[in-house]
Amino acid sequence: MKMNGITMQAAMAVSILSSLALAAFTRGRARLVAGSAGMLALASFLTTRFGNVPINGRIKEWARTSASADHAEVLRRWELFNDLRTLTAVAAFVLLIALSLGQQKVFSPGCHIRLAGGVSAVRTRADADRGRGRSCPRPTAPACPTPSRPCRTSAP
Repeated sequence: MKMNGITMQAAMAVSILSSLALAAFTRGRARLVAGSAGMLALASFLTTRFGNVPINGRIKEWARTSASADHAEVLRRWELFNDLRTLTAVAAFVLLIALSLGQQKVFSPGCHIRLAGGVSAVRTRADADRGRGRSCPRPTAPACPTPSRPCRTSAP
């Protein structure tokens, strides 16, 4: 049982730190979502550490002696803490999955351009460098920071 405690603490620490690191390296809404996931993971850890673990210690004493008179209330509180930590952990996971699915477009290799009639297309940096009428902005970070940022039309 002692190995399980170390494993769970390490897994929770990794989830908290990786979510917060993701928040540090992203911008805008992605930062907010990743930071929220990190805070929810932290809430799950704190609920476990200060809610469930002390009650688990108390329940272990019952094996050596007998259940206390208020054992039903203790078990109800443990279930409340368990539901809370499960809810916060699942919410953090859902936020990270949603962020991951939303980031697929952000890290596309081309620039998103709008054509006539509202049609949009992705133009690669190589196409723009070949002088095909439009040039993508050259930020210092990735090729295009967001998929909705249109490429600029070259000056005539």
